[in-house]
Amino acid sequence: MGKQSRNKKKQRAIAMHRLVYLGNSALRKMSVPVKDVKEIVPIVKSMKSIVREYQGLGLAAPQIGVNQRFFLMIEQVPGDEDAEFTYEAVINPVITSASSTVTKDFEGCLSFPGYQGIVPRASEIQVAYTTLDGRKVENRTLTDLHARVFQVLTVLSAFQLHNA
Repeated sequence: MGKQSRNKKKQRAIAMHRLVYLGNSALRKMSVPVKDVKEIVPIVKSMKSIVREYQGLGLAAPQIGVNQRFFLMIEQVPGDEDAEFTYEAVINPVITSASSTVTKDFEGCLSFPGYQGIVPRASEIQVAYTTLDGRKVENRTLTDLHARVFQVLTVLSAFQLHNA
């Protein structure tokens, strides 16, 4: 396959993914673990484009109609408002432990525009996952905003949303 053909294939893969909203059946389907990280690379590119467009803190694969267990999570909030957010791909996420200390904060979801609520979440969690380059991450500690975003996206990427 020539370089031009591969580029067109990637562009089609990126173009076919769009954010899905409340009521879409993709948000009600159970997601499956990712078996081959290489297969999701074009999807992750598409997701980065979408999450940047909406200036989100993260985006789970089911939110673009892909029922696999992975998501993008903001790496850090830039100090400069004109700087572009950077995201980390988190594949087959697992929360291995959570602190008993809970903080309540407002949460929203790109797939549920206009809806926000105060949600209690563990303020510190231990997590395990695979990166986009296939590296296994174990016992990573996340706190505050990163802990909250990871918890939200792990639920979105793993479980069926019964009321969606």
